[in-house]
Amino acid sequence: MVAVMALHSKHVMRNKVILVLAVATLISCKKWKEPTEVGFYMDITETSSIDGQLTFTGGEIVLEYFEFDGERQKGDDVFFTKDFQDGLTIPFDETMKIEAMDFVIPQGIYKRLDIRFKTSDDLTEVSLVVTGNYSFSGGGSVPVRFEIENTQSFEARAEAEDGADIVLDKDIYSPAKIILDPAYWFEPVPASSFDDADLTDIEGVNTLLISKDVNEEIYNMVLDRVDEAVVILFNYQ
Repeated sequence: MVAVMALHSKHVMRNKVILVLAVATLISCKKWKEPTEVGFYMDITETSSIDGQLTFTGGEIVLEYFEFDGERQKGDDVFFTKDFQDGLTIPFDETMKIEAMDFVIPQGIYKRLDIRFKTSDDLTEVSLVVTGNYSFSGGGSVPVRFEIENTQSFEARAEAEDGADIVLDKDIYSPAKIILDPAYWFEPVPASSFDDADLTDIEGVNTLLISKDVNEEIYNMVLDRVDEAVVILFNYQ
C-alpha cells in the first residue's frame, strides 16, 4: 500500500513538472510572437583626427530609405523597409530619439541583424553634413563643414554593446544607436591639405568648407570612405 502511494505521488509530481514546463514553453512562445518598441538614435564619434587638430562636433543626415533584416533564434526572420519620400532629416544627437524611426519589432534573440540605409538622392540638396573645428599647424582655428550631395548607401551588421546576442524584449528597454565615424573618413588627409585649404564665408564666419565644389582634393580623399565606418549598437546603456 505504501509502495502504491509512493508511486502515485511520484506520478503526480512528474505530471506537475511536465505541466509547468508546458506552460513555461507556451508563455515563452507567446511572448516571442508579441512585438516590442525599438527607438533609433544617430550620432557621430567624437574622436579627433590629424593628431587632434581636426575635431567633430555635430551635423545631420537626410535619409530616403531604411531597411531592417534580422534572423531570430526562434521564430520567423524579420524584414521590413521604410521609405522617406520627402527625406528625413536627422541631427547627430545621441539623446534625440528619431520619432519617424520608432518601430514595433518582433521580440526575440537575434542571431543576425543587418541594417541598411540610404541618403536622399535629391542632388539639389545636401544629404550629409558633418561640422567641427580645425586647428592650423601654425596656430589659430576655424570651423569645418563637410557636405555631401550625392546619395550614400550604408550597411552594417548590428551588435549588442556587451558583445552578446541582441535581445529585443518588451520588458527591457532596447534602444538602437547608429554611429558614423568621420575621424576614420579623414584619416588619409594630411594636415598640409587643411593648412592650405581655401576658406569660405558662411554667415559672416570664415569656414573651411569641404564639398564637391570647394576644397575638392580633400573631398575626394574622404568620399570613398564615408560608407565604410558604421557601427550599430543595440541593448546599450
